[in-house]
Amino acid sequence: MANRGAAERNSFCLLSMFLVSGCLAQVTVAPPGSVDQERIKKIAVLDFEWKPDDYMAKATKENRAIELTGGSDLIPNRLAEFLASTGRYTVVGRGEVYKRLAKHNLSQTGRFDGSDVGAFGTVLEVDAVVVGRATKFHTSGWMPWNQSVVAFESRCVDVKTGEVLWTLGGERDHIGNNPSVHALQIIRDGVRQLKDKLRAGRYGKPRGKGTL
Repeated sequence: MANRGAAERNSFCLLSMFLVSGCLAQVTVAPPGSVDQERIKKIAVLDFEWKPDDYMAKATKENRAIELTGGSDLIPNRLAEFLASTGRYTVVGRGEVYKRLAKHNLSQTGRFDGSDVGAFGTVLEVDAVVVGRATKFHTSGWMPWNQSVVAFESRCVDVKTGEVLWTLGGERDHIGNNPSVHALQIIRDGVRQLKDKLRAGRYGKPRGKGTL
């Protein structure tokens, strides 16, 4: 029986690994000619708004899930790192973003209505900002069978025109690991897709040594 139990656990782990593969992120890019992607050279990633959806808010209230803190800044931290590693954009360091916005009393998670995005561009000296929100960042159950879930959405906004250049987001609901691992998987896959879509749209060659 012990051997059978071990075999079942191993089979489950292999299935879990298989489910992690494939496209995890949803990425859209504005059609060529509708926006000036090539003009965007310097960007900043802001803290995400933390806004649990109705299902997760109810689950947390009923003690069926543990709401983890950090999702609203962990996700943008990793997204900034991956975008910087591509070489296409110069990405303002997250610490510098905090410093500059605090100096001008600007909230990172401010609700952009199209009129304030220019102020962020001026203060941060960037061509675009990436803003977003996390709707799920929870875990429930006990290891190794705990259920972890993460979901977020983001968009890159041209600070000059207010137009959305691209969007990147996704959701993972999986047994094992934790929400931060799932977030990393979505981000890695999303940046890969973004690279492919920008290339397909012929938005120009990357700057620096990156591959985007």
